[in-house]
Amino acid sequence: MRALIIEDDGLAAMLVADLLGELGFDETIVVPTADEAVAEAARGGFHLVTADFRLKRGNGVDAARRILAGGAVPLVFVTASATEVEQLWPEAAIVGKPIHTAAFRAAVRKAMGAQAL
Repeated sequence: MRALIIEDDGLAAMLVADLLGELGFDETIVVPTADEAVAEAARGGFHLVTADFRLKRGNGVDAARRILAGGAVPLVFVTASATEVEQLWPEAAIVGKPIHTAAFRAAVRKAMGAQAL
């Protein structure tokens, strides 16, 4: 399975990639900006997208909306700005930072629904 990680912090991106690997994802692509995320997602083939809210260029909510406009894909926000994401996207699956492994796994499984791991 393939995942797109929208994250501009290298350590956070590595942690998310490691956790996804434990859940059976064999390929993770990390992009640090909203525009790069949209371009990468357009190539297709992703089973999951994770997104931070605050990026150095753009934000994860904007990127996610643009990505989902091109087709459905499970989405989990991984962010220290959970309250802001909840206000902008009340139904979103959100994992706060610092990342708690059990909460991350639960959010990914919930987001993936029928494709659950």
